[in-house]
Amino acid sequence: MSNKKVLIALYGNLNLNHQFKLNDKVLLRRISLINNEQNLFKFNWQSRSTCPYNWVIELDYSYHEDNQSEPYPASLINNLYIDYGLRVYYKNAIGIAAIVIDLSNPDIYRISNNENSHKSEPFTTDISFEFFWKRYKLAYNKKPATYEYFVRALEYPNSIKSILFCASLESLFVPEGERNKKRDFVLQGLTMVGLNDSDQEIIGELFTFRNVYIHADKKGQSMLYSSSKFLSPWWKKCEHIIRKILFKHIELPW
Repeated sequence: MSNKKVLIALYGNLNLNHQFKLNDKVLLRRISLINNEQNLFKFNWQSRSTCPYNWVIELDYSYHEDNQSEPYPASLINNLYIDYGLRVYYKNAIGIAAIVIDLSNPDIYRISNNENSHKSEPFTTDISFEFFWKRYKLAYNKKPATYEYFVRALEYPNSIKSILFCASLESLFVPEGERNKKRDFVLQGLTMVGLNDSDQEIIGELFTFRNVYIHADKKGQSMLYSSSKFLSPWWKKCEHIIRKILFKHIELPW
């Protein structure tokens, strides 16, 4: 078994007051100017003179030397649940930018072209990040697909987003082995967690959009795509509602 210190740079500024241990091997902290860590993330092949990142994840990483895929990309894959949590809490204005493996002889892997250190806004100011994280770990372990589908959806155009948004909700509310009436189970679940009629109507419309798209209903697609309803504000509202649902699950996982 080998061990390495790994740094994962984040795009977006977490705006936290202090560093925070995510678990016994993972520390979320500001980049260390004293140790010149900013030099690791300048990406000189792009002629950058400054580091675009303010926060890093410091990771004590253990792996088997005989595994040819180690220590990368497994160091990223094994810690995606961290990325998912950040992007749920911070409205997707944050994510993994680059990874440095072995600080004594750095190998640098760029993950994202995003380069910003702008202040990231939490979804709600009612819950601190510390409060959120402790409960998120339990919620994620209970329903990992719920969070994975939601975060992945944010990266795709609206048609594919409809599939992943619905899959996220189905993972949360549809009983195992139940293939029929998924929409009904989801809407029933929304009532149980206290969503109002307006929010439920939008989620119902989301399932209608998904079904028309996934079943290649040409007539239905023509009607949906020509409608003034399914424009950017509607999708933003839909994302907002699903975040509310995820936060309810995080506060009290089932």
